[in-house]
Amino acid sequence: MSYEDALYESWEDYLDQKKGMDEAQVTGSASSYARKYALNGLYAIDDTKDADTDEYQSAQQQQTERKPQPKKKAQPKKSEAQKAIETAFKLAIVKNNGDEKAAAVMMQTLMKEMFPGKSSKDLTEEEAKALFTAAKEN
Repeated sequence: MSYEDALYESWEDYLDQKKGMDEAQVTGSASSYARKYALNGLYAIDDTKDADTDEYQSAQQQQTERKPQPKKKAQPKKSEAQKAIETAFKLAIVKNNGDEKAAAVMMQTLMKEMFPGKSSKDLTEEEAKALFTAAKEN
């Protein structure tokens, strides 16, 4: 087999691998590939930094995966008093047909009546439960 025959056979094999492309497209892609890598070698260009290459994309993805994720700050646990107050407020919203402003007024009124001069943040667990019961009965 001569050099030309071997070259022709390998070209046919190459065309068979590139189904869906006509001969001009295969020639153009092979020419572009050869030119790119010839110039890369001639000028010592590192093509892994080319954003269009698969190598660059996979390197970027690996860097992203390696970066440590910022740790979320632990939320302080809610006390039983806070939970009871939140539940009472949700109950007040339901009793006021979804009107949060009316629910807030209702809760403020109950607070003033039951615990004058005290903030909801200052309530003990027992006081918060009493507030919940009052909201339930109101």
